[in-house]
Amino acid sequence: MELSAKYAYKVYEAKSITKAAKELYISQPALSASISRLEKELGFQIFDRTTVPLSLTAKGQVYIHMLEDILESEAIMKRRIKRLSEGKTDTLSIGGSGTVSYYLLPTICGEFYKRYPDVRVSLDIGNVGDIYNLNEKLQSGELDLLLSYMQDTQSYDLTPLFDEKLIIAVPKSLPQAAELEKYSVTYKQLAEHSYPQSKKIKDLSIFDGVKFITNINSKMLQLFNDYAITPYSVKNSKNYIMHYNLMRAGIGALLTAETIVLSVADSSEDVLYFVLDHLQAKRTVYLASKIGTPKTAVMKNFIEVARQVCASNIIKKT
Repeated sequence: MELSAKYAYKVYEAKSITKAAKELYISQPALSASISRLEKELGFQIFDRTTVPLSLTAKGQVYIHMLEDILESEAIMKRRIKRLSEGKTDTLSIGGSGTVSYYLLPTICGEFYKRYPDVRVSLDIGNVGDIYNLNEKLQSGELDLLLSYMQDTQSYDLTPLFDEKLIIAVPKSLPQAAELEKYSVTYKQLAEHSYPQSKKIKDLSIFDGVKFITNINSKMLQLFNDYAITPYSVKNSKNYIMHYNLMRAGIGALLTAETIVLSVADSSEDVLYFVLDHLQAKRTVYLASKIGTPKTAVMKNFIEVARQVCASNIIKKT
C-alpha cells in the first residue's frame, strides 16, 4: 500500500488530521498536504472537513472500505510469509521409492505432522519400477524430496538417513531349519540389537540346499547367485508384506531388511532370523533433492525430522 493511502487510513482511525500527525510523527501541514494530493489523484474528497470529528464522504467510505480489504490481505500475506520462513506452513511433495517408503514414510510423516500440522504434504509412492519416473519428477521440480536407495550419488543432493541391514528369515517348517537354528538370533535380540557378534554369519554356504523366495533382486544376485530359488515370485517387488507372508507360510527363506521384520513381525512367530556379516548385506537409505536447488525451510525441517526418527530406531508396525 502507498504511503499516502496509509496516511489517509490513519486519519480515518484518528478522526483528526492533527491527532493522526502526532501518531505518525510528522507535521500537521505535511499530513494535510499528503491527503490533499491523494484526493486530487483520486478525483474526489475522502474526508468531510466541515464536521468535527472528521468524517468520511460517501466516496471516501468506499475508498476506506477498499483500503481495509487491502490491509487485511497484506496482514494475511505477512503472516503466511513469516510462517513460511519458519517452515511452519507450506506445501511439500515427497516421493517414495522401494520397500523403505512403505514402512518408514508413515513414521516420519507422523512425527512431522505433530510438529508442523499446517504443512500440506503430498506423497507419491509410484508403482513397480517407478524409480526412474520418480527421479524425473525430482529433477523437474515436481517432487521436493525423494526417499530411496539411491544408486546415483553424483546427480542428487543426498542426505543419508541410515544403513539398512539385510537379514535372512527362515520358517521353522523348512527341513533345514533345525540344523540352522544354532546360527539364528531371536526376534527380541534383533529388536534390541543384543545378539552376540559371533552370531553374525560370514559363510553363506550354511544355506546350501535352502530355497529362497525372490526378493531384493540385485542383492539376491550378489549374495545368493548360486542358491536355489522357489517357484514362487512376487512381481511387485515393493510388496514386502506379501514376501514375508510367503516365507512364513513355509514356501522358502527370505532375504529381507531388518527394519521390515521389525515393522511386520512379532516374537511369537515360528521364524528364525540370521544376521549377515557381508559387505553387500546392507543398503543406504537417502533423502534426495535436486542438486543445485536451495532447500526451503520446510524441506530442511522434514529432513531433520527424518534424521531424528531414523536415529531413534522408531519403526511402527503396519
